[in-house]
Amino acid sequence: MSDFVAFYVPADEVFPGLGGGFDTFRSLLKGMSRADALLWAGKINLIVGAPSSLTHVQRQLWGIKDFFAPEEFDRLNAYVRSCGGAEKVVVFSRGQLLELIRWAALLSPEDPADIISPDGLESPACFARASLCAADRWHEAVTEGRFAAGKEIDEKRRNSLAAVRKLKEATIRAPEMGLTLGRAALLFEDYMPRCYPDFQKDFRAATGLTVKEYLGCFFGIASNSYLPDHNYIQHIGDHLIWNWEGVAQNTAYKEQFARYLELMSRTPAELQKALWPGIDREEVNEKDARRFNLRTLRDRPLLRLDDGRAIILDPVLFSDSVTAGPLFLAAKAAANAQRLFGGFGDAFEDYVLDVLRQIFPAGSGILEQRFYANVSGVWNGEDFEIDGCLYEPDHRELFVLEVKGKWIEEDTVVSDDVAEYLATLKEKYIEGTKGGEKGAIEQLARVVNLLTDDRFRCQDYPFLEEARRIIPILVTNDRLLTGPLECNFFAREFAERLLGSESVGSGAAQIGRRQVTPLILLSIDDVENLETSSEGFRIRDVFIGYSDAHPERLADFHAYLRSIGKNIYHSQWVKERGARFGEEAKRELFPGQ
Repeated sequence: MSDFVAFYVPADEVFPGLGGGFDTFRSLLKGMSRADALLWAGKINLIVGAPSSLTHVQRQLWGIKDFFAPEEFDRLNAYVRSCGGAEKVVVFSRGQLLELIRWAALLSPEDPADIISPDGLESPACFARASLCAADRWHEAVTEGRFAAGKEIDEKRRNSLAAVRKLKEATIRAPEMGLTLGRAALLFEDYMPRCYPDFQKDFRAATGLTVKEYLGCFFGIASNSYLPDHNYIQHIGDHLIWNWEGVAQNTAYKEQFARYLELMSRTPAELQKALWPGIDREEVNEKDARRFNLRTLRDRPLLRLDDGRAIILDPVLFSDSVTAGPLFLAAKAAANAQRLFGGFGDAFEDYVLDVLRQIFPAGSGILEQRFYANVSGVWNGEDFEIDGCLYEPDHRELFVLEVKGKWIEEDTVVSDDVAEYLATLKEKYIEGTKGGEKGAIEQLARVVNLLTDDRFRCQDYPFLEEARRIIPILVTNDRLLTGPLECNFFAREFAERLLGSESVGSGAAQIGRRQVTPLILLSIDDVENLETSSEGFRIRDVFIGYSDAHPERLADFHAYLRSIGKNIYHSQWVKERGARFGEEAKRELFPGQ
């Protein structure tokens, strides 16, 4: 299924006459206890977004069958048919459920005795109505004043980038646990200590845990909350809530789990204070609420109740807590945070290059080799360095890779001023910082400019001279940065720096004896997937096929592979590292079993 779903369900389609105003929304949230509202939203969010074998329709049906009455289900079905079928409609989305969680934390009463049922509705009925009202509120907050604003089509696309990022964010799912653990263990146990030797020391100083213990706690909780096969869908809901005291007591990680939960969870009362600092529940109005900044839940994606119950509120943020979280935790104790993040950039680059080495192992000689990492030299008095090169001698094609591990601040994504997000993209990926590291697009354009000089010579890497077609590729760690609009945006920025023009629709540009295609944008997910998927096709063929089919770059690479019927498989190399970590964690958590 695509990352984008065509239609969400407006509340008045299922509940005619309900009215989607803020007063209605508030009254519905007051009709259920805070604990119930948070646990129900967390359950559905796990089913919608956690890794499982469920189809899109099965994920949606779980929440529908428990919260919608028969006549409401009939109205919902009528709306679904009008939209072209169940695969094109989302009743419960990640963005909507996170919006519901933040408002329920404030407005739903802590004490069940304080519940005020609007129109005599039971709590599940209030939840069904409130969830669709939350969808209305989320959709309006994400798109209002930020979607397709501007006169010219290119301006509209640029001004929509932040809103489109939030739309995509609302429908993504967490990777399967083996992939999450594999990437986390590779990055933070294997690569990061090589590129930043103080990493383990800084991490322990900040958390009181080793990286291995931290990942082991994640493994223990994920094992309780993720099911390998959800065919017995009727039992899912009971499985997703676990006892936070019992998890610790049943393992050898009693102290570590206590510390982990202190770091990564909040009670409902703590969640309210974190999400709504200084806001009174009786006086709040919709103007007090800005767009939802996920930083609060990103820092602590677990909910724990005083009665021992606990749940993962968001599986995507829970996954991020091990694939990105260790870096930000270590930063709290790092003597030089800039050096720490620089070390991560180096570690991420090494990681990506090693994934590519799995695909293109070194041959027995220079003529056998196709992939080259860290290519450097001097031409015409200028130093140059290329993160990675793939050379196809039969076609004289050179794929030039630039790898960047950067993070986009959430504040700029949710800002009312779209210029803030564009400025962040330019600083992180395009121009870089004044007097600091150059942006990836600037670096790629500079290297390609050198390579297209007809006088260019390089004795150490003669294939750089032989190439007649150059395909620039940018690889990013940000899975939300590789949608169609972003692909077009970065391709235009690259073309402007290479050619002095933003035009990318005409395809490859002839510069001297060489052709240069528009930029290809890949996420780390794309690169990892190619490691195993490429056993069924030639990577050169799909890169060139994508480049020729979408010269304007208004389709992303992942969608192109799907459109031509290519099977996409997760990286075996990463999954094997995750499996090794899982076996080690089992032995440590349950010694002697």
